[in-house]
Amino acid sequence: VKASPRIASIAALDPVAGRLVEDMLDLSLRGLPAMWRPEARVFGHSLRQRSHGALELVGTSPRYTAIVAIGAAVHSEADQRRALSGATAREIAGTLVPSAEGAGLGDLALFTWACQATGHPSTAALARLLMDRLEHGVPPGPTVEIAWALSALSALTDSAAAMRTGARVRDALLAADARSVGVFPHQVGTSGGWRGHVACFADQVYPIQALARWHRATGDRAALEAAARCAAQICALQGDSGQWWWHYDARTGAVIEGYPVYSIHQDAMAPMALLDLLEAGGPDHRAAIARGLRWLEPTPELGRSMLDRERNVIWRKVARREPNKLSRGMRGLVTCFAPRARLRGLDTLFPASVLDAECRPYHFGWLLYSWPRP
Repeated sequence: VKASPRIASIAALDPVAGRLVEDMLDLSLRGLPAMWRPEARVFGHSLRQRSHGALELVGTSPRYTAIVAIGAAVHSEADQRRALSGATAREIAGTLVPSAEGAGLGDLALFTWACQATGHPSTAALARLLMDRLEHGVPPGPTVEIAWALSALSALTDSAAAMRTGARVRDALLAADARSVGVFPHQVGTSGGWRGHVACFADQVYPIQALARWHRATGDRAALEAAARCAAQICALQGDSGQWWWHYDARTGAVIEGYPVYSIHQDAMAPMALLDLLEAGGPDHRAAIARGLRWLEPTPELGRSMLDRERNVIWRKVARREPNKLSRGMRGLVTCFAPRARLRGLDTLFPASVLDAECRPYHFGWLLYSWPRP
């Protein structure tokens, strides 16, 4: 796979941000092996710091395994084997194939994308499964998973059937953006109840990425315009210190609740979506990407780096010190009935001062995807 000029372009704009990207790529390659479960041939769900300070690998995640394969595929075979405990991205993608038949839509889309990205011979079979799943239309469901389906289908340009199916998925995403406020909802095809207006950052970046990829594959201007509209909105709302905020109002486009701020949004998910958009012919938001990267070291909320270079992790998020996600719940409920309400007193009562000492393999997967290098 050819190396992209992404790192060089960010480094030219902001040398500190460019050096940070290089540092995080090295950290990712070192850190992934500790998240691999060789007995199950799958990545764990997360590394968590326990009270005594040791890191413990918890659970398993085929979904995260697929994301790691997608990200590793844009790096050299030497780096793949370094990160994947001696395996290649294609071999990792192959471990997912047996479970594809019973996978949900989101996982099946990622498995298909991983096989296509790595050139695995099961790509055609998984693509057929994905198209069969969408044969009778796009079922109501999470925006993130439907965006993944479009991203996977966008890579199958040699299949007329995949392009027809992709067009239906694209239509469903654009219909979800009916208000044209620049914010996609959390669910496609369903209201979502009293919290239906609350959408998260992931609900924005994955559609931006998917619609940009679809435009690049098909030349669909409406898809590019919808992606650009969403990108412009999240960039306009970016925090003063580069924070990508967490919850948005899908009716108005406003921020409902800023915290937690996730490291993966800062160094991987925002960059991958905005750079995929730029490379598809969309607007240039690299200055916002650089600001987001700068947040990581040091974070203004904690005055410390989110990178732990000794343990090869990037800590997951900065959150409020509050009981049971109280701020998010209260703001979601109040804005259901009063969209302009902000409950600013919560910022004083529950400051953002908690580090979530956890790291997940999909963070490193999307980071690798976002910043390819030889």
